Amino acid sequence: MGYCVSLLLLSKPGTEALLDVSEIGLLISGFVLVFGAIGEYLEEHGRLPRWMKWPKLAFIIMVVLSLVGEFVSDAGVFLFARALQTISDRELAEMKNKLEVSTAALTADFKFMDTMNTLAQAELRL
Repeated sequence: MGYCVSLLLLSKPGTEALLDVSEIGLLISGFVLVFGAIGEYLEEHGRLPRWMKWPKLAFIIMVVLSLVGEFVSDAGVFLFARALQTISDRELAEMKNKLEVSTAALTADFKFMDTMNTLAQAELRL
């Protein structure tokens, strides 16, 4: 579980960058999977183009590696999206806290100004 703690210590830009890398890895793995599956199918049926004349094992390795890549990339998307959500929740809580402090300060200022206005009106009546 130590990796989750280290994810919480990442900065927002760092986490966003790692999320982007995970998403790109997911796309690349998907393309490799499609290429490997098509190559496997065409090789089985003897219809491989000349530029794809590789042994069937190459296509099987592509499929297996792409599945592993998709698994790792999905895990990265899951973890980094959760880390970004935590960062966003923390920022929102800080903003709410600042808003409450600012609202309290403004309320105190308005009460002070109202008191001063009342005193000024009382002095004008004298």
